Amino acid sequence: FFVAIFVCGTFFFLWQFLFGRIVTYSMDKVHQVVSYLRDDLGMNPRQLKRIFFQQPQIFGLNLSSNLLPKIHFLRTEFDLNPPQLRKVIAGMPTLLGLSVEDNLVPKIEYLRMYARDEEELREVVIIQPTLLGYSLKNRIAPRLLAMGAIDEPFRKIAGTVTLTELKFQKWIKYREEKRQETRGWSME
Repeated sequence: FFVAIFVCGTFFFLWQFLFGRIVTYSMDKVHQVVSYLRDDLGMNPRQLKRIFFQQPQIFGLNLSSNLLPKIHFLRTEFDLNPPQLRKVIAGMPTLLGLSVEDNLVPKIEYLRMYARDEEELREVVIIQPTLLGYSLKNRIAPRLLAMGAIDEPFRKIAGTVTLTELKFQKWIKYREEKRQETRGWSME
């Protein structure tokens, strides 16, 4: 089954060196998770490889008590079709390692306060699934507050959440200056 993950091939000793924790997992458990992701969700080898490299712990989690509820939550919370679900999971595999109640739900509830509607929130998550991996307190809330102060639309969070703090502040300043120019221009 590793052939399905490593389409380009990897030497076992290098793999063991880089991902020693995986070697300790039950191969049956790993096989169940890979089979589910590949066969049931339809993930391709490139997506599986990305998940493996970014969140190898997923392959040691219990499928029925841990992964399936989180995948079901993401699917139903955002009304994702299979390709969209694959994109979100492959785009941010660490989401499957987060607590739904303690981490994802508070972020989603906060994002809902800023989104125009459920469709806009859904689109932003599909475009930028990493948004749900950022800290609510240290990244998401401050960025949305700063954007709201200059009337930037919610959907722009998809592009700004990944910026460094310095680049974000420059972006805010630039957008604010542009808005002031536009307002000044329309008044004349």
